[in-house]
Amino acid sequence: MRLPSKSKDSTALVATRKKVFKKPERKCYVCRKPGHLAKDFWKKGSKPKVEGDAFVCTVEGVPESEVVIADSGASAHMTKHKNFVYFAKFVSPRPVYVGNSDAIMAYGQGIGNIEIKVNRKWERDHLIEVWYVSDISRNLFSISQTFKRVSKSQASKD
Repeated sequence: MRLPSKSKDSTALVATRKKVFKKPERKCYVCRKPGHLAKDFWKKGSKPKVEGDAFVCTVEGVPESEVVIADSGASAHMTKHKNFVYFAKFVSPRPVYVGNSDAIMAYGQGIGNIEIKVNRKWERDHLIEVWYVSDISRNLFSISQTFKRVSKSQASKD
């Protein structure tokens, strides 16, 4: 759009685009890595926000009460069945925080009898520090609790 002109000759102005130079990504002055600034760098004593992954599986053909799920996020082995564990009650119930951040209560811990497959043969063994949690939906085998005691483990589809 332009204003009307009294003269008969007209002129047009043409603009050319100037090349835009992209600034290099800034680096953190603390760790010298790109992607964040020094003000966002987590300081000694505090921890960065941790995000985790979850592994989910389903089991068919086994009674629900006998299913044990290997859980990398469980803080302890847990069961809702009193008869699976020789247990001693906690002095006071302990909270267990589940995936939706709700707290359910653990009432004791003890030794649980299990069967494990070693070299394609089932053997009887036991788990220690199994928590009795009446409101938990599935029996949980804590991978992190196991690796506190065992340095090497192997799993297979058999």
